[in-house]
Amino acid sequence: MSERERLYRFLEGRDPMQLDEDGNYYIRHVEAMTGEGLYDKSDIAAELGWRDREIDRAEQREAELVQSLKAAKCPQCDGSGAVQVGPDDICQCQWCHERDAILAKYKCDGTASG
Repeated sequence: MSERERLYRFLEGRDPMQLDEDGNYYIRHVEAMTGEGLYDKSDIAAELGWRDREIDRAEQREAELVQSLKAAKCPQCDGSGAVQVGPDDICQCQWCHERDAILAKYKCDGTASG
């Protein structure tokens, strides 16, 4: 495979014009790198490496928080998602409902019982 073919494969889906049409993803980075004085490949690689590390740390923390939420015990009910508020009245547990909504947002097991 020629150098040109390898470059084309690497850049596939990375059209700067399309990236900008999709949300200014290209120009935003060009302007940021220029503003930060990042002109050398080494400087740019160091900045991207730092950002990747921060993203990895944030994703790890997010995963830990989701796991903690999945393991949390409801302080309102027995985990069934229902609270008896009177002899004949059963209501949806607000805590379980909100927990399930958050877990559903993260495409986790969002059942009230975990």
